[in-house]
Amino acid sequence: MSSVTESPLFSVREVNWHANENALRAIRRKVFAEEQHVAEEPEWDGEDEFMEAGIPHVLMSRPTQTGEQ
Repeated sequence: MSSVTESPLFSVREVNWHANENALRAIRRKVFAEEQHVAEEPEWDGEDEFMEAGIPHVLMSRPTQTGEQ
């Protein structure tokens, strides 16, 4: 997993589910459950940890004022 896209406004990177599970869950909860009112149960089907080989997980973030992500 080495795919990274960066600009002054954002960074997009392919990530490992296990190493980024908290951030990935928080985003999906916010977007699907809270904003789109989709039931959470189907989101947490246990398949994410097994998708590493075929379907990447991607995080997009904005750099902070200190340059950190």
